[in-house]
Formats: sequence, C-alpha cells, structure tokens
Amino acid sequence: ALQAGLLPNPHFDTNNPQVFAGQNSLFNAGIMQEFVVKGKKRLDRAAAIKVVQQNEFAYLQDRFVLLTALRQQYYTVLAAERRTTALKQLQKITSSTLESGRALKKVGENAKIDILVLAIDSQTVEAKLENAKLEARLEKLEHALNASR
Repeated sequence: ALQAGLLPNPHFDTNNPQVFAGQNSLFNAGIMQEFVVKGKKRLDRAAAIKVVQQNEFAYLQDRFVLLTALRQQYYTVLAAERRTTALKQLQKITSSTLESGRALKKVGENAKIDILVLAIDSQTVEAKLENAKLEARLEKLEHALNASR
C-alpha cells in the first residue's frame, strides 16, 4: 500500500533504432520523468490500503471459522465421553436392579414379567453403552484426522 503512493522513478531512454543506417543514423539519449497530478497517487494508495484491509478481514474471518470448528469438535468429543460415562453408571444401576429383582423372585416377592422388564432395560442400556463407546471413538478419530490436516 505504501508503494502505491510513491511517485514513479525517472527512466533513462536511449531511443536508438534497431537498424543502423550507417552515417545517417541519429543517436540520442534522454531522461523521462512522469509527473502525476490531481491526486492520482493518493487515490492509488487509498485503494491499495482498502485491498490490504479486506485481506486482513478475510484472514480474521478464516481464523475465527477455524477456531469455531475446533471448538465444536472439542465439545462433540466431550459430549460423547460424558454420554459414555453416564451410560456406564446407568448400566451399573440397571444390572444391580436386575440382580435385586432376581433375588426377590427367588423369595417369591416378584413376578417373572417384572424380571423380563428389568432384563430388557438392562440389555437396552448395554446396547446404548456399546453404541456410545463406538461413537466416542469415532468422534476422537474424526477430531484427530481434522487436526492433522
């Protein structure tokens, strides 16, 4: 942007023809200097400054897009890990409830249908836990793959 506002350098020009005409050839030399008037250089410099500003804004926008993507990936991985932890705790609870229901059935306090409902709940939680573990691994791999690019 600074160079756009500078005046042009003087030129040394020989003006010699490509074909020499022997003794009739004329040789001359001269210096040329362009004089810029009516604020053209000021306008050129202002235009160059605007281009630089636009490029800086585009860089900042790209940077914020990248940081937002990283933040989203981080929270996605964190949510998958928390879901896995919560499902592990729920699996412990459902398995202990199933064992308690089986113990009550042996004593005669519980019906077979209640045990089946508890077994279905326990199996559902186990399936969700396995799915959550796979999703957490997948999210970590995607995060590592995106980070390496």
